[in-house]
Amino acid sequence: MIANFIYNLTYPYRRYKWVRNQPNIFSLTPNKVRKANRLGFTSSEYVIYNLEEKDHHDYLREFERYEFRRRIASGYRILLDNKIVFNTLVKNYVKTNEIICYKKNRTFVVLVPSINTEDDIVKYLSKGGKFVYKRIADGGGHGINFFEFKDGYCMVNGSNCNANDIITKLKESDNYLIEEYCKQSEFENMLFPHSVNTIRIVTVEKGQGEYDISYALQRIGADLKSMVDNASGGGIFSKIDIETGCLSPAYCSYAPDLLKNDNQNIKFERHPVTGAQIAGLVIPDWENVKNVAINLHRKLSFTGIPLIAWDFALAKDGIRVIEANTTCGLGLIQREHGQRNLIMGKLFKRYKIIQ
Repeated sequence: MIANFIYNLTYPYRRYKWVRNQPNIFSLTPNKVRKANRLGFTSSEYVIYNLEEKDHHDYLREFERYEFRRRIASGYRILLDNKIVFNTLVKNYVKTNEIICYKKNRTFVVLVPSINTEDDIVKYLSKGGKFVYKRIADGGGHGINFFEFKDGYCMVNGSNCNANDIITKLKESDNYLIEEYCKQSEFENMLFPHSVNTIRIVTVEKGQGEYDISYALQRIGADLKSMVDNASGGGIFSKIDIETGCLSPAYCSYAPDLLKNDNQNIKFERHPVTGAQIAGLVIPDWENVKNVAINLHRKLSFTGIPLIAWDFALAKDGIRVIEANTTCGLGLIQREHGQRNLIMGKLFKRYKIIQ
């Protein structure tokens, strides 16, 4: 009781201190920064949500997401954030990318026969194909590399390289894994062929074993250099109508080449690089995608996880889950409408993150 009283008493101060320390990346005037902070929002949120005109009472704050992650999600984060643990947890329920090997705490572990050392990896990969090198516990598309061996050539992220350079990188690195590359469906390939474009679906536990979808996004790569679909890596994202699977025009957040004067309200009816149509398209087999997400969360009910942000790929061999997260960036999902009074807001109220 005393701990809760102290927590509630200090909450406004901690929130103000937290938002005040966030960078002013959109160069708001000091008066607007102070106004945003008094409302409990960062300067970035003030711009992205257009709080100059919209009612801030409709929006969840990034600080509240931070509090949810710290207080509620911290106990089970390893189940989702650690990609090896997550793969082991879900592979019996849904298709996943096969993990070939990983290195953790300087220990090299092989999951495929015929590989014994880092040198053997290149021999294995050189038989042909494309593979993903990524950090075991990082997110946001950071630290990802794509190895490809084709017609006797070795490439990393689309550029020619020497096989010895890959071996050196593997031996010097730690906390990484190598997995097969997901061959995406024709629909996703049409949107942008240079990245695996994933569907972000957030499922929420409503109580009494019931689950629902809070929101869904189609994430699409737009940067030939990064080759990822993450918004933080220069990708774009389109809201998916949960009932119909129809895509809205796309937004972007961290792609200076696509934005004009940091105008966060620019929408793309078509892909800004390929010209492919986005707005109005319907996700193939959408009802099945939704059912997979909800049923998968139900399978993991024993973990007690109340919110999961899934990343699904529409692959040539069906639906695959790429990874999952304990929380997700509110800047993506609240671009058109705040979530405070919707499913996610109700979850935050149930856990007393918000009133």
